[in-house]
Amino acid sequence: MVKENKEQMKFSEANEILEINFAMPASTRLLLAIFGLFPLITPYELLYVIKWTDWRNTPFFFAAIISVGALAISALLFYCAVAGLEQTISVHALSRTLIYTRRAPIYPTRSVTVSFDAVQHIDVVTHTWSDGPDSYSLEVFVKYGRRFSTTSIKSQEDIERYVARVRQYVFGASV
Repeated sequence: MVKENKEQMKFSEANEILEINFAMPASTRLLLAIFGLFPLITPYELLYVIKWTDWRNTPFFFAAIISVGALAISALLFYCAVAGLEQTISVHALSRTLIYTRRAPIYPTRSVTVSFDAVQHIDVVTHTWSDGPDSYSLEVFVKYGRRFSTTSIKSQEDIERYVARVRQYVFGASV
């Protein structure tokens, strides 16, 4: 059984394995890449269009610094578009383990496996914003102060349903 909502969250359950997957939407990645194109206008306008005859002067130095800053912003936006984060929480009832995995195209996959005995509690964390509605994330608190949290979403009902199901797997007597 796979359920999906509009915020790129997938919830699946099969063979005593519960999996919740949070991925950055492709539309967000595309938007970041498009925004990364705009700062590229600055070096073009300041360094190419002006046709500098001598680069050893103060105005060129400032134009070069501004252009490097614009290139850094473009690089950061392109990087965010390519390295869109994907997080997965897998709960395996038979092996009594919870696996938290983070994937990004540029980085190697990082995975942490925790036994059910090490899980202290699982909660919904509310993120209150000064403008716009609150958002919510699932957070797993593990012994020794470690915690794993998912990307925040706007639907409190969905996240509470996911938290309840994960709690049932981890703390409940029957699955």
